Amino acid sequence: MAYSPRMRAILAIAVTISTAAQGDELAKKSLKSWRAFECSILAEKIGDSQEQARLFQVGYTEGMAFLKALSEERLTADDVRKHAPLSFTFRLGGPSHDFRMGRIFEGAVSKVFKDVLKEETDTELVQLLAENEFRRRNCALIQ
Repeated sequence: MAYSPRMRAILAIAVTISTAAQGDELAKKSLKSWRAFECSILAEKIGDSQEQARLFQVGYTEGMAFLKALSEERLTADDVRKHAPLSFTFRLGGPSHDFRMGRIFEGAVSKVFKDVLKEETDTELVQLLAENEFRRRNCALIQ
């Protein structure tokens, strides 16, 4: 079936919009990964090992999906710039996706200790700070 020039233009616009939306969603996986990793660290400090494991898995799965899309060039530089946290993108170097995910997780650990736990050593205070931040960030809602 032959399409009119107008119909071809409409289809081209629809495909472009759909592709842009997919790029946005794929790029947002980096943010979800970073947040889930940070929350997994907070859950660990609270002493909730099940929640820590769940959130770590969300972070790992979302991060790997982002890295795969990036390596397959399904993301534009603009998608990454708009949605990926700088702390995430600074750690994209390395020989494999697993290596990169380790660097990203390590970055999330450092950020939580620096910004939230303030490098505290008092166990009770660390737990209290982690509990408050876990609730403030709505970590239990990350899926």
